[in-house]
Amino acid sequence: KLNIEPLRVALDNPDSLRAQVYTAYHKLLRIRTNQAAFHPFGEQTVMRLSPDVFALKRVSPDKRQRVIALHNVSGETFMLDVPVDNADVWVDLISDEQYTAMQGTIQVVLEAYQVAWLKAQ
Repeated sequence: KLNIEPLRVALDNPDSLRAQVYTAYHKLLRIRTNQAAFHPFGEQTVMRLSPDVFALKRVSPDKRQRVIALHNVSGETFMLDVPVDNADVWVDLISDEQYTAMQGTIQVVLEAYQVAWLKAQ
């Protein structure tokens, strides 16, 4: 059982592991909540890009928003060519990094175990 007071002290200290984990998860949940493409009734398609990257294309129920979720499941840095449609600029919702499509493809470098959620602009 976890005592509440030590937990509060740890969460109040931004340098503590608990506070850092909480802050990171809270950010991810906030992003997901604000993106229609992550709606549970939206479309979801597995993109077979690499055995090292689990990739999903998410589409909002109204078909107006698309997000490509990339998850590097390896312990290595990986460069990936991601096919995209109908948008020239994509932004990673987690890191704010922007990608420009060249001939229907964006090139993404994922560090070991990194996740990127790419939204069409």
